[in-house]
Amino acid sequence: MATKKEYLPNIELWFERLGHKSKDDWFQSALASQRDWLKKDYSGAMEQRFMGVSMAYLNRACRSWFLEKDLNAFRLNMLHHSILNIAHHACLSAYYAESLEQWILPALLANHMEGIHWHSQHLVPGFNRYNEVPKTAPDAMTLGSYTARGIQFRLVLQSDWEAVLERAEIVVANPEILMRKADLWDWKFDIAIANGDIKTMEAIVRKLLAPAINKAHDEFGGLTGLFNPWAMLHLKIARYHGYELDVESPWIPQEWLDMKPLENPVIFEEFKHVDIYEAYKIDGHYWNGPIDYLPLKPRRPGEPPVTFQECWDLLASDVKKEYFYKKPKNN
Repeated sequence: MATKKEYLPNIELWFERLGHKSKDDWFQSALASQRDWLKKDYSGAMEQRFMGVSMAYLNRACRSWFLEKDLNAFRLNMLHHSILNIAHHACLSAYYAESLEQWILPALLANHMEGIHWHSQHLVPGFNRYNEVPKTAPDAMTLGSYTARGIQFRLVLQSDWEAVLERAEIVVANPEILMRKADLWDWKFDIAIANGDIKTMEAIVRKLLAPAINKAHDEFGGLTGLFNPWAMLHLKIARYHGYELDVESPWIPQEWLDMKPLENPVIFEEFKHVDIYEAYKIDGHYWNGPIDYLPLKPRRPGEPPVTFQECWDLLASDVKKEYFYKKPKNN
C-alpha cells in the first residue's frame, strides 16, 4: 500500500520557478534601474514603481534566508519591502479599498515596529464609500467581506478588544456570510487572542497549517511554497501581543518568531524622503465614481493610532451605525 506523500516545503522548486529573479545580480540590476524613480514625488504611476522595487526586496529576503540562512539580511530586506509597501498604500489608500491583510506580514517579519504602527491604523480605505449609491454601508461594516477581515487584523494590532470581540462573535455565529470559508479560523483566532486563550490559539494555528487552508490563502506572491504565511501571520501577531505559542512545523521557521527590533537598520537614502504620515491621498475617483473621503492622517509613533470609532464618527450621518452582511452568491 502506497504511503501518503508528506506535504513539505520545496525550496529548490520555488527558486527554480523564480529563475533569474532570485539571483543577486538580477536584484542589483532591477534595483539600480528603478532607484531614481524613488527620488521623485510619488503620484500617478509612481505606486507601481514602489511595488516593483518592493517585490525585488521580497525575493531578496527569501533568498537571504532560505538559501543563505542569514536572518539579519532577511529582516533587513523585508524591512525595505515593508517600507515600500507602505509607500504604495500611501499612493493608493482610497483606491486600495480592499486593505488586504497580507501587507501587514512583511512589517511583522521585519520586526518593523513603525510599520506595524502604521498598518494598525490603515482603516480609512474600508470606510470610503460611493456617493452615487446613497446610504451604502462602508466595506468595513460589511462583515464577511475581505475588507472587513483586513480591518479586523488592524483592530487586533491596536488591541481594540471590544470591537474585535463584537465583530468576531457575529461572524462566528453566522459563518454562512463569509466570502471564503477558510477565514472562519481567523475570526475564531480573534476571539481566542482577545480572551488570552493560548491553547485555542495554538489549536487554530495548527488548523491553518493544513495544506488546503495554506493553498486557499495563496495571496503572498506564491510564498506558500516556502512557508505558511497565514500561520506565520497569526504566530507573529500573537508574539506581538506577548503570547509565545507552542507550534512547530517545517512550514514555520522558528527563527522568525521573536519580535526583537533590528539594530541600526540601514535605510537607503532614497527612502528617506517618503513621509508615510502625510494625509491619506486620493485620486478623486474610484472605479464606480466619486468617493466619500475621510480626511485623516496616520499618526506617528508615540501617538495613539487612528481608531475605528474616529473613522465611524466622520461618516455622513445618513449611514446607520450597524453591521451589514449578506450571504455571498458563491461560498
